[in-house]
Amino acid sequence: MAEQLKGDSPSKVISSAAIEKKDSVCVETMQLFLKYLAVESSQLALKAKATSAIYIGGGIPPKILSLIDKKEFYKNFINVGRMEHLLKTIPIKVVLNDKTALMGAAYYAAMGILK
Repeated sequence: MAEQLKGDSPSKVISSAAIEKKDSVCVETMQLFLKYLAVESSQLALKAKATSAIYIGGGIPPKILSLIDKKEFYKNFINVGRMEHLLKTIPIKVVLNDKTALMGAAYYAAMGILK
């Protein structure tokens, strides 16, 4: 794995090793990543008063879908104490297109909105 880390991106090596269950540290690393992603998602939902849904996007989530334990993610998402009742009503979605942010930026630029 040390050799792979020299030539490839560390996130790719770690997530691949976790998906293939080749390294227990990588598996635990990804479990922690998903735990904190759930916690931060719930905090953002509360800060933004999101009630329709939370959409998790970016390049990583679509690539590690097989690692996401939906029950565990949901448990970490709603575990906030007295606001749990609110978070239980918010659906969680993963954006599968990892180019969404680039498409949004390109659309914004193409519309001539930039001054």
